[in-house]
Amino acid sequence: MFLKSCHNRYVQHIDAQITHNRVVLTLFREPANGTASSFQFGPIIAAFRSCMPINSFLSAAVWSTGAYNPVSGDQWSGLNVTGLKTHGGQLNCINIMAYDAGNVPKDYNPETAFAAYRTLFKGAICLGIELGKMGWGPYLTTVDDVKNAAMCVKKDNNGGIFIWSWFQNTTGTPTVSQTLQIVNSIFN
Repeated sequence: MFLKSCHNRYVQHIDAQITHNRVVLTLFREPANGTASSFQFGPIIAAFRSCMPINSFLSAAVWSTGAYNPVSGDQWSGLNVTGLKTHGGQLNCINIMAYDAGNVPKDYNPETAFAAYRTLFKGAICLGIELGKMGWGPYLTTVDDVKNAAMCVKKDNNGGIFIWSWFQNTTGTPTVSQTLQIVNSIFN
């Protein structure tokens, strides 16, 4: 019930699961008008936290450049800054959607995004990797991209990697299995 009422009021999409009688909820928000709605992110976090059972886990999927300083004409840069400053302490984890932002490292550097989010959020941070063709461009993640992301997160000592999307039909390498092997070899 709480999921439906919060979802109808605030967010485009949520992922929820109940594991061992514990609710795990991830907020996913990409407002059509970008940073013009950045003031809403903090209250959304607070609203979901307030209607979740005790001991539940709340995370947010955050935009790749959402922790950067806002840039005039860029509707996504800085999107998550205000909300994380005002209500980030109510989240257990953030998941950086570090993909669909351009060619790595020519146009976008996931390590820079991770560092920017770390200045705003002290909890666990997961860095996202998309395998196969990216949704917003032709870039294909490479083995080196996976290695660099895993090494960045390992140095932080309070983060992880997530794969978008686990069931996606990937083109080329690395595959999901290869990505998991690479990350495990670096983390262990």
